Amino acid sequence: MSNAPSWARGVGIVQISLGAFGIFFQIYKLVIPAFSKFQNIATHAMNENMDLETKRVLGIVSKEFGLTNAQANIMITLGFIGILLCVFYIIGGVKMLKLHPKNLRFGQLTLLLFIIYNMASVVYFTLNINNILVMGLSIYMIGAIIIDIALLIIIIASDKSDYGLKGKTSPTSRKRNSDERYLTDEEVY
Repeated sequence: MSNAPSWARGVGIVQISLGAFGIFFQIYKLVIPAFSKFQNIATHAMNENMDLETKRVLGIVSKEFGLTNAQANIMITLGFIGILLCVFYIIGGVKMLKLHPKNLRFGQLTLLLFIIYNMASVVYFTLNINNILVMGLSIYMIGAIIIDIALLIIIIASDKSDYGLKGKTSPTSRKRNSDERYLTDEEVY
């Protein structure tokens, strides 16, 4: 097995980097519910000895940072699913570094899965959770969707003939003849 073309190596390196970075954001999804619960407990414990203005401010903070138990459970579930998908995303990036048709398909599959996962997460968070921390997380996920779509477009638009798949050929991937010149389109086909 030889090395993949430069576009595939670039996509693979980006996938490995973003997958590793994504694990931290998935862990963040696991931490937000714990932070929300701690904040709610602290607010209720201190609520007895406060004046009206302080209670009003804490009510606003609770609203901005609070989650219901159902929302917290869904967020934790999405976090664990996200960690698993990030591992597959990293594996997809590693596979893109080696020239094999199955590796290219696996890389495409991981991109598609992560696009679907991030879209579903953004839709759920936007419709169900009004939390400033989750809004920031949604912005990250929208950025990830855009990057994943760009990587998928690069794969679709690039020359896949090195993988033995049908697709356009570029002059750099054409076999050379004995004169060490690139073959013309007529000579290739």
